[in-house]
Amino acid sequence: MGQASKIMYTIGRVFNIIQIVFETIMLLVAIITMSLPEEVAKGQTKYTAEQMKAYGFFMLVFAIILIIISIIVFIVAGIAKKAISDGKVNRTPHIIMLVIGIFSRDIFYILGSIFGLISESEEKTE
Repeated sequence: MGQASKIMYTIGRVFNIIQIVFETIMLLVAIITMSLPEEVAKGQTKYTAEQMKAYGFFMLVFAIILIIISIIVFIVAGIAKKAISDGKVNRTPHIIMLVIGIFSRDIFYILGSIFGLISESEEKTE
């Protein structure tokens, strides 16, 4: 079960890296929208340049928050992956990853945490 958990955490971390890349692209789009609101507003007629600048600021703040959360999840997933083979019974990282997986609806983190909890239980009984 420990090996299956490591594989699930690894796959989840790969998708997490992809997510961080997309969030970084969103951050760049927000910076462009804030720095060139007239050019962005010129392509359409519904919003003014000031509205586009405000939207760009909102998108910038939102992207920064998402990137920070994704980096924290990436780090915690790494800690949980290392906890499997450290020789100690430590369920806390797997429980945290289970909660994160449920809230983010990430099946790899959910399965990795379940397999990790089973692996930790198997080590305790041996």
